[in-house]
Amino acid sequence: MNCLQLYVQAWKKAFVFQGRARRTEYVCFNVLNLVVMIVLMIVDGTFGMFSEEMGMGAFSMLFSLAALIPSISVSVRRLHDMNFTGLWLLVSFVPLLNLILALALIFAPGSPGANRFGPDPRAAGGASAEDDRSA
Repeated sequence: MNCLQLYVQAWKKAFVFQGRARRTEYVCFNVLNLVVMIVLMIVDGTFGMFSEEMGMGAFSMLFSLAALIPSISVSVRRLHDMNFTGLWLLVSFVPLLNLILALALIFAPGSPGANRFGPDPRAAGGASAEDDRSA
């Protein structure tokens, strides 16, 4: 799957908090969300809707609200891939620990084989374990 397909897949699984998400799905979702936010901020600025106090405008705010649940969902599934419960996402509210969690979600490999949250998504996706670990 390419990055855009993984992005769409994450949106389709917006309310799925069970199962596992590969690193590539997590990274593609967040990078493409960042790209969309930057484009929407430019659009907001072009139409004079950018607010300095909030750091965003109407379009970028609506998108960020719409992307909140899918973002939480893909993060929880990514934690499941690492064999952690989704409650670890609460660490993101603690300064400095949130950076460690973000780096772990991006760089730490998922647990090989099936774990308590489901089968290995690398095996289900047809890619080998080495492909995802090298990505």
